[in-house]
Amino acid sequence: MTEVLTPATAEIWPDEKAYWLIESWQRTPLGDRRIQRIQVMRGDAIAVYEHDVGPWNIETDQPFQAVSLWEYSVAELQDIAMEARSGKPPTDPDDRMDILDVWAKELDERRMRRAHRSTFGHHVRKVRA
Repeated sequence: MTEVLTPATAEIWPDEKAYWLIESWQRTPLGDRRIQRIQVMRGDAIAVYEHDVGPWNIETDQPFQAVSLWEYSVAELQDIAMEARSGKPPTDPDDRMDILDVWAKELDERRMRRAHRSTFGHHVRKVRA
């Protein structure tokens, strides 16, 4: 079995696009720490940037993952992680949808269009029964 090594990077820029962000627990000589990992593109390979965000409380803290798929910048993902860490819910209902919800909604709209049922959005043909 072969293992794929992901290269590390020493720096990231706030405006560059990221693949995902993960915050998880790691035991270090300094104690339990929250480690933030962000995947970015370096050349034609994906590289991981690691950053120690602070202490991890085993009783209350939860791991966090934000999937971007090159849609959001590093700064946007870090803001999302900071809001999740503070316990604030997203303000916009569309922000609560993850990639699977968006995909399921798109499939439902396509199915409704094929059945010539009313939907909202572009390329819509309204047929009332």
